[in-house]
Amino acid sequence: GRVFIPPAAALPDAQWHRDATASVTHFLPLCKSDKQLSEIVKGISRSQVFYLKIDPYANSMKRSPDPLVGWKDKYPVCLWVNERKYELDCQCYALRLPYLYYKNTGDTSVFTKDFKKALDLVLDLWEREQHHTELSNYLF
Repeated sequence: GRVFIPPAAALPDAQWHRDATASVTHFLPLCKSDKQLSEIVKGISRSQVFYLKIDPYANSMKRSPDPLVGWKDKYPVCLWVNERKYELDCQCYALRLPYLYYKNTGDTSVFTKDFKKALDLVLDLWEREQHHTELSNYLF
């Protein structure tokens, strides 16, 4: 059968990396034979890579930048960020989706130059946060 995809107006205004990945993981075995589903999963992965490049500390991003509302803490307001809570599992989930997609389909197209940039940002973040007091200015 086909997967029901709600119209964009029915989708939430924010995307949490963990939830976005978890909500489609059970569909991954079907991606090899269902091109439409495959494109949806790749689109979610591309959006997570896009968001990681904007702010790898954020755990939730907006569908589009909002000039009226931005996440406000000790950093400049980012119009794309819905929540800026550094949670290690959020970056893991965003990187897990393309890996699991590849394992289920053999399709390496998810491993783009942008994916590599996002991966490098996340690895730098993880290294920095292992020495938080000395190297990081992140506060929540």
